[in-house]
Amino acid sequence: MDQYKKRHNARCVAAQCLYSTIINPQDSWKHALDALQEIENNNIPLSFDRPFTEYLIETCLENADQYEEALSPHLKHGIRSLHPIDRAIVWIACCELNQKPLLTTRAIILNECLTLIRELSEEQSVKFLNALLDRYANDLGLTQ
Repeated sequence: MDQYKKRHNARCVAAQCLYSTIINPQDSWKHALDALQEIENNNIPLSFDRPFTEYLIETCLENADQYEEALSPHLKHGIRSLHPIDRAIVWIACCELNQKPLLTTRAIILNECLTLIRELSEEQSVKFLNALLDRYANDLGLTQ
């Protein structure tokens, strides 16, 4: 399996683990690792980059408040009004957009997150979250 697919799958698994921590926030890191272990134990035929998955989960959990504060000016009803899976995917995008140096281009990060939204959420979320993440990337000074 190519590296692109493993990274995509890592984002997908990370989003699912982060989702579980959003709906059950107590002991979030332990809960995320339990969710990751459950995915692996269920023999889901999914090849993913586990270190990258763990990096995304840990970094998102450490910086979620920072991401949400930076996004809040762009949200009329606040970040908590987003569906939990959408919040998880937005955290992943924020995590990757904040990497120094940026390891993946802005366009690829946004595209990957839009793909995850299509796979894990509602199609109607795509346009809204694309605009939100585009504003966030602009706030970071990231150009196309």
